[in-house]
Amino acid sequence: MYLLALCWDGLDPIVGLVVAISLPLVSLWANMLGGVLPLAATHLGYNPAVTTAPLMTTIVDSSGLVIYFLTAKAIMPASMLSVMKEAGGVAAAAS
Repeated sequence: MYLLALCWDGLDPIVGLVVAISLPLVSLWANMLGGVLPLAATHLGYNPAVTTAPLMTTIVDSSGLVIYFLTAKAIMPASMLSVMKEAGGVAAAAS
């Protein structure tokens, strides 16, 4: 995605960098949860199948968004501030 952003006019390379960094982080997080949650359920005496489909998907999706936005906040705080200034939302964000 980062290389595509370098070649594509109108797509900021920093956005590509955020995606390139956050995608492996979210994948690692999902794999870790996919292994730990069934083991924790077994340890606690619950059926490990209970922690699969809906629960796992909900946890991974919601925490994946948090990882993505935290990565974006860490990489591009100055870019976000300039966009907010252009949009007139700095006063609302500051309060």
